[in-house]
Amino acid sequence: MDKILIGERLSKGEKVYLIDDYDERAICYFPDHKGMVYSKGKGNKPVLRPLSDKVVFESTLDGKECTKEEFENY
Repeated sequence: MDKILIGERLSKGEKVYLIDDYDERAICYFPDHKGMVYSKGKGNKPVLRPLSDKVVFESTLDGKECTKEEFENY
């Protein structure tokens, strides 16, 4: 997924889900909380983290788009 599209899709009110298997992290970008994302390690519950967080940044660069179900089951 082109990372530029994340911002475009958020501006349209869409959620964007990513999985970074290398760092074993799933990310959910959502339009309601600017500057924050849901982040979860494999098998864990999601927690809110700032976009400026290093693991969020790295997983965004390395992650691949996934579905809501894949995010939830990660």
